[in-house]
Order: sequence, then C-alpha cells, then structure tokens
Amino acid sequence: MQSRDHGRLAVLASALLLALAWPAAAVDVDYQIGLSTLSSNNIGLSNTDTVDETVLSPTLRFDVVQAGSVLNLKARGEYQYLDYLDDTFSNESRSEFAGQLQWALAPQRLHFVVEDYLSSQPTDVLTAFTPGNQQQVNVFTAGPRFFARLGEVTRVQAELRYSNTWAEKTKEFNGDRYAAAARLLRDIDPSRHAGINAEVSQVTFDRAQSVDYQRYDAFASYDEERERLTLGVDLGYSRLNRDDGRSNDSAPLLRAKLEWAIGSRSTLSANIDYEFADAAGDVASRASLVDGPIIATLSNAELLANAEVFRQTRIAAGYRYAGERWSAQASPYYQRITYQDALTPDQSSRGGFAAADVRLRPRLTLGAQVVYERRRFATVDRRVDRDYSVQLTLAQEVTRHWLARLGTQRRERNSVDRLQSYNENQIFIDVIWRR
Repeated sequence: MQSRDHGRLAVLASALLLALAWPAAAVDVDYQIGLSTLSSNNIGLSNTDTVDETVLSPTLRFDVVQAGSVLNLKARGEYQYLDYLDDTFSNESRSEFAGQLQWALAPQRLHFVVEDYLSSQPTDVLTAFTPGNQQQVNVFTAGPRFFARLGEVTRVQAELRYSNTWAEKTKEFNGDRYAAAARLLRDIDPSRHAGINAEVSQVTFDRAQSVDYQRYDAFASYDEERERLTLGVDLGYSRLNRDDGRSNDSAPLLRAKLEWAIGSRSTLSANIDYEFADAAGDVASRASLVDGPIIATLSNAELLANAEVFRQTRIAAGYRYAGERWSAQASPYYQRITYQDALTPDQSSRGGFAAADVRLRPRLTLGAQVVYERRRFATVDRRVDRDYSVQLTLAQEVTRHWLARLGTQRRERNSVDRLQSYNENQIFIDVIWRR
C-alpha cells in the first residue's frame, strides 16, 4: 500500500476516533458478529466446468451514529473472511465501508466534511462477478464548507474538496481530485429552498495513459421538505475539458428525486439523472445513503473502476410498505451509459427487484427476494445478458441477541455469448449475535 493510502486511512481513523471520543451519551454504536456457511454447486459461475464448494465466513458488521450540534457522523461497515474449504479459490478478505462526518468548527460559519466509501468492484464487467473477478475500490473526500448570511432568507455557501481514488488492480483509476463550489441559496418559506450553484473540479490520474480533465457545472436547485413529501431538483449545464483536447464536450444536467409518503405505511420514490459521471462518482452515490444497506458485494457490478467519463441516463422508481406483520418493496429502473472514449463498451440496462418479509410467529420471519436485470452491450460478440436471482430465507430470533437464518438462492445468467451463461444454486446458514 502506498504512503498516500496510509495517510487516507489515518485521516479516516482519526475522524472516527474523534466521534467515538465525544460524550458517550451522544454516540449510538451497534454491531453484530456472525458466522456463515454457504454451499454452492457452481462457485466459479461457469457454463461448463461447474465446481461444488463450501465457504465458511466469519463476519463483523457495525453501525455508528453521532448526532449533535458540533459533530455528526454516520458510518456503516462490514468485514468478511472467506475460507474456501475445498480450495477452489484462495482464502480472502472483503470489506465494505460507507462513512460521512461533518464537524462544525464554527457553527453556521465553518464545517469540515470527511467522507469515505470502500467497496468491491469487478476487474472485468463482461464476465461473472466471481471471487477471481473482484478488487477493493476506495473513494475518500475531505474539505471545508463555509457559510455566510446575506439576509434573513438569503445565504452564501462555499466548499473546497480534495478527493483520492484508489483501486486494488485497475491502477488507471488511481488519482487525485480538487473541487470548489459556490452557492447562493434562498429560503422561499420554511419548507422550500432555491439556489444557484457553480462547481469546478480538476481530475488528475497517476498513470500517464489516463487522460486528466476539468469539469464545470452550473445549475439551479430547488428543494422542498414537507411532512409527507420530499422533492429535490437540479437543472443546469456541464462542460468537460479533457487535456488531450480530443473529447471536449458539454451536455445538460438534470437530477431529480421525489419521496412521497402516501400513507402511514406506504412510500413512493422516484429518481431521474442525466449528467456526466464516472466510476468514482458511482461508488460514492451508491453508498452515500448510509441510512440504508451498504453496497452489496454479491450483486452484479456494472461499472469498471477506470479513468473514463461517461454520460449517464438513469430512471428509477420505488415502493415500500411496512406493516405490523409483513413488509414489501419493489424498485424498477432503466440506465444507459455512453462513454466518451471507445475503450469501454457502452451499455444499457433495465430491471429491478422485489422483496417481501412476513412474520409467521413473533420471532419467526419468512423472506423472499427476486432480482432481474437485462444488460445490452455495444460490442459485436456480446449483445445481451439476462440475469435472474431468487432467494428465500427463514429467520428465527432465538433471543434478543441471537439470530439464526436458513436460506436458499438460485442465480442464472442467459447470455448471447454462451460461454458467459451460467446457473448456480446455493444453500446458506447464518448464526448472528447482535448487540
């Protein structure tokens, strides 16, 4: 590990220690320790040479929340050690982390922000996401945020950010980013806010073959927060200037999100995004909602951690229901990715997932989940992949601290490239101790 990576981890560790050293009554720490056993009839997700394997995996997961007038922290993380008992793959460790810290050095005047996102990503998006096709990817960001009031309803905000991107294997992803932003914000009323925003960033990579670039964004923003409705819209324009001078481009910018509580138990949501993006932004955006699950390491990862910029169009909807005995959620989506260069094939995908849980007894819960995804690649020999996944689980709360879970999962890929098709059946048992 390079010295810069040691420095990044040291900064993050210091931030977490600072939060945990705050008055204990203000820190909420939850964690769980588990041991999982998984039996697979095709651990390598192969079309022909299927191999049975049993995996033993101790796991540590934690959640930390600090909420206060001076310090706010949300962090979730998970560590797994995978022991392949039949030696199909070498034993390995996997880590996931999503953390956001905001420290008010001078309340309403100067805040310092630290964010870090660590996940597993593929080294090849055209092959199955197997243990041999994975790497650790990290995105770290830190910098100050300044505030000033021009009146009772008008305020100015400025931000400076330094970011570091690091990948375990695809070294062209590694680099540094410097960004600045200026915002003029106005309160229309206590629940509605509007703003004018300007952002500029400089992206430099460690490898000479990766093209450095500058990005400029200017957009108007509108936010509304009511008892049952949350709405946010960014609308503007982006400019991309690459140092090679061959692929400069500009495009509209649109980001919109809506969450509507249509009843005491049901919530609808929708997101629309059209903008320039890259793999670093994808890692951060998928993990930034640390109130929910961190990135799922065993799901398909669509993006390769590289230096390329792409235009992203994404439309997603969601529905959640939480009842006394059962809960359900569903989320369809559509996404199109168009790269600025031809080094990585363009792709489009659509699909979604549906999940439901029902409490059969006070401590016994049955769960089901279905996932479907159809990906189309702009390559001659690889046009369409269709992925399916069905999972059933039965969870028993033995005591307030102990949980046992039995489950089965079927995964299947049907690809135009026959060698990339596969199917896999899993049976797993989890034993978990929760704080």
